[in-house]
Amino acid sequence: TMPRTEQAVVFRSWNEEDDAVSTERDRLLLLELSAATANLLEVQQMVAERVEGAQGLLDHIEQDLESTRDHTAEAVANLADAGNVKSKHLQWLVPSVCLVVTGGAVFAGAHTACISCIAARGAIG
Repeated sequence: TMPRTEQAVVFRSWNEEDDAVSTERDRLLLLELSAATANLLEVQQMVAERVEGAQGLLDHIEQDLESTRDHTAEAVANLADAGNVKSKHLQWLVPSVCLVVTGGAVFAGAHTACISCIAARGAIG
């Protein structure tokens, strides 16, 4: 009896039957490992087949992304050009409007035309 555990321990010598049980346990573990390895190889082959089958779709997606990148860059350039054109048009349009307003000021009063031109010039600033 082991002290403080209230359990009995029996010691005996190792015999041939113990060797057989140990060997059988080792064989069982090797068989389970072999089966797990075979399953893993099968799953790996299935994944490889699916990836290979989807390769055309993946290539198409990649081409679409490249096309989208090119179109986006072109759109950004067009928007930047449009902003520049708008600014240039305003730079020519505001003085013309001021001239018209100034011409009208002869009839309405010069102080109205000057205030309108100053406000318009500040808008394109």
